[in-house]
Amino acid sequence: MMINNYGSCPLNCESDFVVETASCIYLVETKMRKDLDDIEVKSKARAALHYCQNATRFTTQNGGKPWKYVLIPHDAVLLNASFDALMGRYEYQE
Repeated sequence: MMINNYGSCPLNCESDFVVETASCIYLVETKMRKDLDDIEVKSKARAALHYCQNATRFTTQNGGKPWKYVLIPHDAVLLNASFDALMGRYEYQE
């Protein structure tokens, strides 16, 4: 995704995973916890959120599913962490 508005993502922003469930499409990234406050990480997160908002607007008007951006700290990905719990806890919102 190449976005230059809403947070000015000057680089080609690529998320780690796209996960489609029965009700939603998730754009998922994992980052080192210490990097979550980094200005570049925040800028890319805002760009990804904007992308998901635009994708949701289009897909829901055309019979599709909403998109959500999820930014997960690396140390939250555990064997006992369910997908739903991670998505609910780390959905990115400004």
